[in-house]
Amino acid sequence: MRTRLTVAAVGIAAAMTLTGSVLPFASASAAPARHATTKPAKHAAPLLGVDVYGQYDYTTAQVTKYGKRLFPYLHKTLKVQVVGLMWDMCTANKTSNVVSACKPDAKLHAGTMSAADIEVLGKLARAAGLQVAMRPIIRVGSPSGWNSAQKSWEGYINPKDYSKWFSNLLKAYEPYFKSAKTVGTEQFVIASELFSLKHTTLWSGLLSKAHTDCHCTVSYAAQDTEFEQNSKNLPPVKAFGVDLYPALNLKYQATQREVTVGWEKALSKLPESKLEKTSLDEISIRATEGAYLHPSNWGARGHTDAYVQERYFTAACETAAHYHMTALFFYFVPLSDNPAHPVKFPAYFLGKTTGGAKALMGCPKILATGAIK
Repeated sequence: MRTRLTVAAVGIAAAMTLTGSVLPFASASAAPARHATTKPAKHAAPLLGVDVYGQYDYTTAQVTKYGKRLFPYLHKTLKVQVVGLMWDMCTANKTSNVVSACKPDAKLHAGTMSAADIEVLGKLARAAGLQVAMRPIIRVGSPSGWNSAQKSWEGYINPKDYSKWFSNLLKAYEPYFKSAKTVGTEQFVIASELFSLKHTTLWSGLLSKAHTDCHCTVSYAAQDTEFEQNSKNLPPVKAFGVDLYPALNLKYQATQREVTVGWEKALSKLPESKLEKTSLDEISIRATEGAYLHPSNWGARGHTDAYVQERYFTAACETAAHYHMTALFFYFVPLSDNPAHPVKFPAYFLGKTTGGAKALMGCPKILATGAIK
């Protein structure tokens, strides 16, 4: 599960309680064994990515200002190679058949970025030297509940009429597919963590239409346990994705090696042939003591410790390299954030002094070891 924390909500985030993704505790006592497989085929190093979240129906002038300010910083300072452009879509409740643009709400800072503005943003990212992925997020219910994953998580979506739901989803997404094609987007993440959606052949038509319209790779970001169990409900994509939050039974003083071993164990039972086609679409942890046990819980209290975030992020980089994965994306940077004066929140990582920023700047060297020549 994820939260959608707006900049305006940072001040009350300490009181926010989320339910984290369920993963068995990973012991850091020993490194996972490599699978006995033949030598993999030639494989490029994993790409370093960051999710950039447009949380409001900004004006085109604002989009341009924010993109020009943020993207060069991500590429030149944090060494990011690809940005995952995120925006909100809405559904009234978990059984609704309708997915559409969110109603603008200035008070709650909610709304949906238009396809035209996502296109502007994609072009700005390209101009800054970045590759582009696109990833709409479906929010459930009123924006007043979006800071609680128990209320707004798309994993609870289970529409009454699947045929109508898929038809409406396609209608809502079509303008964005066209923008993706214009930008030259590498990947479109069609949906994320639809944990309650049952197996249906309706996925095939949506995936085919998306690929035809965007001329890009179409993927799906699975919830972590669903991905690990290779659930029969997952859509039939060729490019796999997972939102991964390994819960590690480690103290905040744990060494980098211990944290990395815990991360690698979280994926050690999966076939390497699958991991080599997989992107880690969402990685996050707050820079506080105790966060290893529940990394997706942004509302948990704890003393500040930048090393927790730095080691967790570095472990993700080492794991992506270890398994020759396609990419990894750190979640998230608000589109409106200013790198010169970043918003202070334990899970954010703009600013050179944060543990996450330090990890990102060292990540490309680690990821280079994941190439197979």
